[in-house]
Amino acid sequence: GTFRPDSIPGQVFGIMPVGPEIAKNLAAGVIFTPGDSTNITLDVFQIKLTDSLGSTPDFDVTDYPQQFEQIRTSGFQGAGQLTGVDFLTNEGSRRVRGIEFVATQNVDLENSTLRFVLAAAHVDVEFLEHNFMPRALFNNERDQAPYRGTFTVNWDQDAINVMGRARYRSARETNAGLNSDGVFIGNNEPLSAYRIDKNPGRVFFDLAITYNVNEQFEVTVGADNILNTYPLRQPEVVETSLARGRQYLTDGMDWQGGSYYARVKANF
Repeated sequence: GTFRPDSIPGQVFGIMPVGPEIAKNLAAGVIFTPGDSTNITLDVFQIKLTDSLGSTPDFDVTDYPQQFEQIRTSGFQGAGQLTGVDFLTNEGSRRVRGIEFVATQNVDLENSTLRFVLAAAHVDVEFLEHNFMPRALFNNERDQAPYRGTFTVNWDQDAINVMGRARYRSARETNAGLNSDGVFIGNNEPLSAYRIDKNPGRVFFDLAITYNVNEQFEVTVGADNILNTYPLRQPEVVETSLARGRQYLTDGMDWQGGSYYARVKANF
């Protein structure tokens, strides 16, 4: 469970109250228009957070048996089922650096138009000041995939629009607290004691067809993740995150497979 610092578990572990965080942002961008139908943008940014909000390392019952016994004897509701706790905290400072690229190309055909949009981004997170144990630091700096991209094609002809899109999310490493034998060894061991698992990258495809019946009504049928692609199945890794019953890491990928829909839009 995740608890407030002023809760009984927070008091037992001596967690300090949470204060506001401060952000300093710096960004720069360039726009290229090499032709009337072409547009390219490139942006770089840096965000530095001090006193940033986050979570403490996980306190596991196997590592802190006396503290968990103290929580149980306090009468705290549900204490008997607790196997681990963490808390909201001002975890120090971190720096997020990134670069984003977007290119758009319009093509006029004889009776229709095509629009291509390519977008890509790379984001890097580094904790400059923190109180994390090695496992928590490793996971917090790799909480999301570092590379992402989309390629979208729109075809328009009179009342019909067809949209096709490919979405890419790169591989991401995670430390599930397991040793080389797949045994959970807690949260406070040196990084070299843990097995590092990888959630491989995936490409997801979307498709939608829209028909403008008239100025008032619009009908769309489509599918997100039309090929029903899933992330790598890793139940033993997911289990350590307390996401009971799941088979996949949920870090922005379509872990529930394809989604198929029909939609009617009406303007009055």
